[in-house]
Amino acid sequence: MSDRFVVQTVGFMVFGNERSEVPIDGWGLDDLVVARVRAAAGPGVSVRRIAHAKDAFAQRDQSGSFFRDMKSELSNAVRQVASDSNCQRYVLVHSSSSRFSNLNQSVRGVGIVSWAHRTLLFALTYIRIYDGQSFEVIKQGAATTNDESLVSQALMLNPIRGPNRELDRSAFPSAPAEAATNPALRDGVRALLTTSLDNTLPAMLRQ
Repeated sequence: MSDRFVVQTVGFMVFGNERSEVPIDGWGLDDLVVARVRAAAGPGVSVRRIAHAKDAFAQRDQSGSFFRDMKSELSNAVRQVASDSNCQRYVLVHSSSSRFSNLNQSVRGVGIVSWAHRTLLFALTYIRIYDGQSFEVIKQGAATTNDESLVSQALMLNPIRGPNRELDRSAFPSAPAEAATNPALRDGVRALLTTSLDNTLPAMLRQ
């Protein structure tokens, strides 16, 4: 999971766009993800977290050739991290992104964005489940709360495609660093993650 919280402003012109990231190691998001995977797996299924270096999946976020095989790169990274673990399946939950409205902007991971008198908290993740022997992807999909109507989606009333919640404008940090110590933002992100993972994981983990 992401260990950074994004504080972002989207303007109507390029000069109004700002984006900062602040560390949120103390929010316990990785532990939350493991707990939700364990709950989704059900009784009798052993689930454990596999320790890995912070930069084990960093290559995924680096720019590169248009012809990069991201699926293969991720599979190889999982293989390297988990090669000695001897598990039946591996679950990778990582940050994902969404285009913002119909603008040439996007949001990624967990964070807060201010745009056109609106403030939205978001927690965007993608789930991949790998076979423990071949490290091929068995199932994959974005974590979602499925709480947006088709009409809302068609009219693009929500500028973010993925788990998000509108907040009062006063919730936007006056300085990015303040976000890391804001319990309301922490609890809001944890709630969005919990809801979206609980909604998505059970069907994906079903044999």
